[in-house]
Amino acid sequence: NTAGTPATSLTYPATVASGTDTVMAVCVEGEGNGAGGVSVSGITFNAAALTFHDEASNATWSYSEVWRRVAPDVVAQNVVVTVDTAATFISGAYVADGVDQTTPLRTAAKSTGNTDTVSNTVGSVGTDDLVFDSLGIDGTAHAAAVGADQTERWDLETEVGGTTGASSTQAGSAGGVMSWTWTTAKPFSHVATAFIAAAAGAFQPSLVQQQSQMFPILAQ
Repeated sequence: NTAGTPATSLTYPATVASGTDTVMAVCVEGEGNGAGGVSVSGITFNAAALTFHDEASNATWSYSEVWRRVAPDVVAQNVVVTVDTAATFISGAYVADGVDQTTPLRTAAKSTGNTDTVSNTVGSVGTDDLVFDSLGIDGTAHAAAVGADQTERWDLETEVGGTTGASSTQAGSAGGVMSWTWTTAKPFSHVATAFIAAAAGAFQPSLVQQQSQMFPILAQ
């Protein structure tokens, strides 16, 4: 969290433990204060580049992006997020194992709008997948609340009147509907996707157990 100080980069620590078929996903949420669009120009972990997955951008007022890296280094090192214009923004990292190494994430379901609610359904979600999302809302004090069968992982504000970033996870068996409500209609951007279990139709306990380690690691 850039905590109210516009910046072009954000560095925070993350740990990838030893595991099988590991994937890292990094979410970024922010806005451009109406002055111009802001987008992520690159993300690294342990100096190795992540690959862009998908994004939603609501003009100049909010954006959410998801990036990923297959088989990240097993190490405690830094995630470095770089944006193309100095701004305030929020980022969090997920790490899961038991994930398909060829196609690690589902096709994203995404939307933008200017309301106080959002719902997107990730298609073709398998029972053993792990669904997650990234939500950016213009402004603060929104009291964002997750929908059914979701676990909130973060809900942070950069500064009063700045921007809000939030994320949650859901077991694939719940169906892939990712929704949020908040108190005041504002521009938002929402991206939802899922880690794809490594063996289709086979239970992957490591993927489920990893949820306890998937809280975002945020900059101080």
